[in-house]
Amino acid sequence: MDAVEETAEFMRMLGMFFVKAHSLKIKHAYAELLVNLLEPLAATASAEVNVPAWTQSVESIYPKATKMMIKPRHTAVAYPLVTILMCVSKQDFFHSHWYPFVESCYPKFKVLLIC
Repeated sequence: MDAVEETAEFMRMLGMFFVKAHSLKIKHAYAELLVNLLEPLAATASAEVNVPAWTQSVESIYPKATKMMIKPRHTAVAYPLVTILMCVSKQDFFHSHWYPFVESCYPKFKVLLIC
């Protein structure tokens, strides 16, 4: 369990840097890095997502990522990040956030279908 806790602590610290980032390029770089790091975990994680430090890291990154989804310039990096955060979150977090996330996707799909 030590490796899981160390990984969770690393993600928490990386999430703190992401939350404090202000430059467009820096935000996008952190978002892409987080997606690349979390994607392999999303396929295999199970009980690991229930570690308190892991939960805290996901819950600290999620608000900033969802705030970025609102702005069109962040769409390409924010949606994948929120999607992967949902995949590596606790079940109750997923259940309470998946529907608002899907609703936020609908207008984006509508725009793509009109074009």
